[in-house]
Parts: sequence; structure tokens; C-alpha cells
Amino acid sequence: MPCFILSADGERTALASAPRDLDEACSALNCSGIEFVSGVDQFEGTPAQMIVDEDHAGKKLPLNTAAVAIRDTAYASRGLSSADPIFGAVLILTGSDRLR
Repeated sequence: MPCFILSADGERTALASAPRDLDEACSALNCSGIEFVSGVDQFEGTPAQMIVDEDHAGKKLPLNTAAVAIRDTAYASRGLSSADPIFGAVLILTGSDRLR
């Protein structure tokens, strides 16, 4: 699954096509601005990006424990940790679907 939305309840929804730019990534997450989650550069052994709504913490969205687990796994592989929560849906882009 090269690009998908990972909702706060853990459901993966494949996108028909990968976002080609920042505006399309915003549209996929239904937000006005995005933030790349630093340190997440692999997903299931494939080069990847995790993208969140830049205002996810201020919108009172539900905690996305699946996204936190992905981020924490990536951090742990580098000996890092984070207590920052991730709220709402995230966009996962893998392989050639990553934004440049």
C-alpha cells in the first residue's frame, strides 16, 4: 500500500493516487497546512514519510496511537524517544509516492 491515510482508529484507507505536492497533501488530510513527522523515514521496510495536519494538537482530534507507534518505532531505532502525541489522521507516503 504505497500511500494511505491512517485514521485515529487505526484504519488504513488507500488513496487512489499519491499527492503530488503540498496542496494535494493538505487536501488528502482536509487541512490548511501540513507537517512532516521528522525521523519517520521507513514504514514496513520501505522508505516513507509521515505527514500530519500542522494544527493536529489544537483541533481536539482523537489520539492516533497507531501513528504514535510508527513514529516511536522509527525513533527507537535511532536511540531517540518522544512524548509528543499525534492527533487525528496521518498521511503515509512510501517509495516513489513520497513528496520530493
